[in-house]
Amino acid sequence: DMIPLAREPVSVENDLRRPRRVEGLDLDNAYGVAAAGVQRFPQEPDVRLHVLSWPDRTVTLRCSSALSTVVVYSPPGKGFFCVEPVTHPPDAINTEPSTLHRLPPGETLTVHIELAVSEPGAVPQPSG
Repeated sequence: DMIPLAREPVSVENDLRRPRRVEGLDLDNAYGVAAAGVQRFPQEPDVRLHVLSWPDRTVTLRCSSALSTVVVYSPPGKGFFCVEPVTHPPDAINTEPSTLHRLPPGETLTVHIELAVSEPGAVPQPSG
């Protein structure tokens, strides 16, 4: 069964807060990003910032704080990964209904995602 039943602490081997090689990962995990360690700009309190680094480039993923979970998929030995910011953990309606954004009929929720590629070591700057 692939649907998680509860939140669990991040194991050392699945902790992405320190640099990791993609080839060494076997992930299909959802990470809550409301915790400390997610970079924010004081002038943009509704923005979360995730930084992915390679020797020759950096990719900055800037997204709305409503995207409180990031799903990361990395099949073993394939040399690629997928990162998908989402509004709630998997199966939240059954496991964490308080994390869902409840909208009245006819209302919408708008979020923003921005990807930027830069030279290695570049300091992410607020957009705008």
